Amino acid sequence: MPMPIREAVGLRQDFRSSTAHREILDVGQEATRRHARRALSETTKEDATMTTVPLPTDGTRWRCTLCGNLTRFDVTRSSKVVEYVHLDLAGESSVEEREVVSETIESVRCRWCNAVDQIELVDRPGAAS
Repeated sequence: MPMPIREAVGLRQDFRSSTAHREILDVGQEATRRHARRALSETTKEDATMTTVPLPTDGTRWRCTLCGNLTRFDVTRSSKVVEYVHLDLAGESSVEEREVVSETIESVRCRWCNAVDQIELVDRPGAAS
């Protein structure tokens, strides 16, 4: 015979108030805290070991240290920009002004050998030293 709904709800409430259930919750919450701390520490380690690639200047350029490539790179960058966007009456938008507040190069990958962050700055030919 099925249990009446009131009794089932009462059993559930009794179980939630039991000491065993509280202990299970405490163990689960502690595991969640440990997982969050571990994830945070791993993120911090990754950020600390992330290589920063210098930007080329008027007198320098990038060169892959593994294969010697000077011309083809995939650059991953993060930018924070402020844009003045103009919308015409039809709803078409166009950016009329753009100010780069900050820009960070996250990684540079050589297109020839797929090496990541193996880039160095070398002098451009004919550049004044």
